[in-house]
Amino acid sequence: MKRPLLLAILSLFIANAAVADQIGIYADATGSSCNLTGTGLTETVAVIHKSTSGAAGSRFRIDHSAATGINVVGMIFPSPSVPIGNIETDMLVDYGGCRNGSILVGSLQIIWSPGASGTLSVVNPQPFRTVVSIHCDFGEYAATGGQASINGASDPCGGPLAVEPSTWGSVKALYR
Repeated sequence: MKRPLLLAILSLFIANAAVADQIGIYADATGSSCNLTGTGLTETVAVIHKSTSGAAGSRFRIDHSAATGINVVGMIFPSPSVPIGNIETDMLVDYGGCRNGSILVGSLQIIWSPGASGTLSVVNPQPFRTVVSIHCDFGEYAATGGQASINGASDPCGGPLAVEPSTWGSVKALYR
């Protein structure tokens, strides 16, 4: 009896993890590239919330501690969004309604210096443990934060790291 109950609970956690929303930084409002390439002194990049179940808001902060040669100036929010807080410590954004798909949270304004590199990241505000997605039922759910690479300094979008190649025999040996 305990095993089926444990499996049912575990499957609920896995199902919820699979549909987690993601909030990231992209080169433009299409949300197709996380590689920021500064072409001028100032640049505007997009913060996008990708939601499959619908979202009414989010809570996050922008971390630029791993970036050199850039200065985050501020963020412009589209109407009818209502922002509360500071993007570097705790930003709460009400989208003004329920939305699906790729939602433009705002346009992040940055100033570039020659040779800028590193990453910009969407991370959890303190004291929260994760980035927060506020769904259309007004429930707060954990979301993943994304990162953008500055001038190709790292893997765009913070993708998974490559693993070492191995043989099928060495993998099978792990399960003997």
